[in-house]
Amino acid sequence: MAGRRRRRRDRALHHALRPGGKAGRRVYAVDISRPSSSTSASAPRRKGWTNVTPILTKGTETELPEASVDLVYTCDTYHHFEHPGETLQSIRKALRPGGRMW
Repeated sequence: MAGRRRRRRDRALHHALRPGGKAGRRVYAVDISRPSSSTSASAPRRKGWTNVTPILTKGTETELPEASVDLVYTCDTYHHFEHPGETLQSIRKALRPGGRMW
């Protein structure tokens, strides 16, 4: 069952990223690693996706404005959070009312 949920989430993320997806969708790729952040910038460009903005952070802050995102998607990252409580608080602040975290 978990595999099916992950595939459904991955399809939703892919739909948000691809050209021709819902107009005005913006994707923020937040990372604390400079090499990963560089990949987050270059990989979508190679596919022609122009709506991905990489954000390099210091670790506990998403650097996203308060109430600015509808969905936060994390995959295989939570166990890497050095300060999970502070990080989740920053994510919560960035979510709009009714926003979701996958």
